[in-house]
Amino acid sequence: MAAILVPIGAAGVDLNNPTALALDHSGNLFVADGHSIYKYAPDSTKSTFAEGLKYPLGLSLDGKGNLFVSDGAATDAKSSILKFTPDGKRSTFATGISSVGMAFDRSGNLFVSQGDSIFKFTPEGKKSTFTSGIVPETYDPYHVAEVFTGLAPDRSGNLFVAEHVTGSIFKFTPDGKKSTFATGMPVGATGQGPLAEKRPRTPHLAFPADT
Repeated sequence: MAAILVPIGAAGVDLNNPTALALDHSGNLFVADGHSIYKYAPDSTKSTFAEGLKYPLGLSLDGKGNLFVSDGAATDAKSSILKFTPDGKRSTFATGISSVGMAFDRSGNLFVSQGDSIFKFTPEGKKSTFTSGIVPETYDPYHVAEVFTGLAPDRSGNLFVAEHVTGSIFKFTPDGKKSTFATGMPVGATGQGPLAEKRPRTPHLAFPADT
């Protein structure tokens, strides 16, 4: 796959506040910025893929090249997960939920974190609770909206989760059994505005495509 280098803030690159990235199998880079999503081809050519979003917090691609966008709002009730086909056709996949943490497993299930819970959506859109109620003693929902901020399944179906409050990475087996994989990650919120608390410093997670 060709490398894509996007010099944020450099001359000719007019991104203002990029919040999420996703790379498809053809080497195209999708960038959420402001109320839009931009697409960078492998040669760094930029085009507008989608406009008119509220506040895109997370991006994730399924195995068919569909782009799922977690479109946040001031309240969860107004938030949604949008689905864009490769040619840009938009539909609503789920409502009342948005998060910086989204990831697909190899079976096409979408995992989405919200608050202290992680939800699982089948490819048909059926929602179930994968895990919930795992709240650290220091969790304060008034200041920290999201507990889990980065999600990454491995090829065996284990889900690795970055936990924002204590700076830990947890491992969940396919049946939901939890263990601690790593600790000591940085914590704290960054950004400005009403959704600043949803933009944590705890790292997002990713496995190489063949892992």
